[in-house]
Order: sequence, then structure tokens, then C-alpha cells
Amino acid sequence: ICAVRGVPGLKEARQRLLPQARQLARLEAETLQRYERPEAHYCFGWSRGREKFKGKPDLAKGSFYANPLFEDPAEGDEAVRAKYPYAASRNVWPDELPDLAKAFQELEKLV
Repeated sequence: ICAVRGVPGLKEARQRLLPQARQLARLEAETLQRYERPEAHYCFGWSRGREKFKGKPDLAKGSFYANPLFEDPAEGDEAVRAKYPYAASRNVWPDELPDLAKAFQELEKLV
């Protein structure tokens, strides 16, 4: 567990992001599957049941991954993206939550 305090704006940024995280997790499974990125080893976008816990898929939680600093870490270079898909994939943001990207990036830049 990591505790962070004394960071100006952290509480407000967290309050903007957490309700959207709940909305994301409550989207229909078919909708969430559109935001899975197996080609990036599930290191970008939505992931649920891809990690193992005690040898079985962990269905108790879902995760959403994005790069808070770069929308496209490969800067359009497909060779870099192909070589490092887990680190150089483009972010994918759910159309259903248009404010998620901004809230996610603001909080992550603070932390």
C-alpha cells in the first residue's frame, strides 16, 4: 500500500477520477471488450480476468491502463510499436466516458 499526501490538487483530482472509474467498471462486458488490447499484452486499455490469482483468472477486479504522459509513446512509429507493444501502444479511451482521459492524466501527472 502506498499513501500519498501533501500534494496540492491531489484530493480534487482524485475526486474527479474515481466516479469515472466506477462508471467504467459498470459498462457492459461487451462494451469493455472493445477497449481490451491483447496485442499490447493488456498493458493498455481494459483488462479483466487476464491476471492469475492462485492459478485461476482473477475475475474479482478489472484494470484500466494508459500512459499519462504520451497518447502515442511510439509517436506513430509502427516498428517501435511492434517491437514494444506493452510500452509503446496508443492509449485507448472509452467513448462512453469523454472526461476519463483528462481526469486520468491529471491525477497521474500529480502522482
